[in-house]
Amino acid sequence: MKELLAVGLGLVLASVALANPWGGPGVCVRFHNVWSDEQLTTSWKTHDRDRRHVSTSSGEGDNWVITKDERYPDHYKIKHKGNGEELFESVQNYKGNYIFTWIPKTLINDGGASWNIMWVHDNVHKLKNKKLGHCLWNVDGKISAYPNCDNKQYEWKIFKVAC
Repeated sequence: MKELLAVGLGLVLASVALANPWGGPGVCVRFHNVWSDEQLTTSWKTHDRDRRHVSTSSGEGDNWVITKDERYPDHYKIKHKGNGEELFESVQNYKGNYIFTWIPKTLINDGGASWNIMWVHDNVHKLKNKKLGHCLWNVDGKISAYPNCDNKQYEWKIFKVAC
């Protein structure tokens, strides 16, 4: 009986570990940058026909949906709730790699839209891109990605909100 209880408890713990702590029906999140005290938003302005700029706002941020990336274990997709566009790191570079949302046409499946959400402390995380290995960074409303991942400009509080 003890063995069955232990196996059952192990399965429960494993399924909790595999669950998405930020997802579920009707659950969105907002990203709050620790360093700037601003929240992640998208812009109405597009970069080109495929990409939309992202930035931060000192007001209320946008709602995002985090889902497990079935292609890459321990990685997540981050999709803007309002427009359905995925957050991704571009190879385009000027003082860090550009971060955009992808205006839907085709899926990004090369890891550019896959993020490892790494726990730092309390509800603070760093978001590291699968394809390029850079972390989401913010300074003065400019969202970029750099390989350093070493200070508060890379730290984001993730908090749940109703969609």
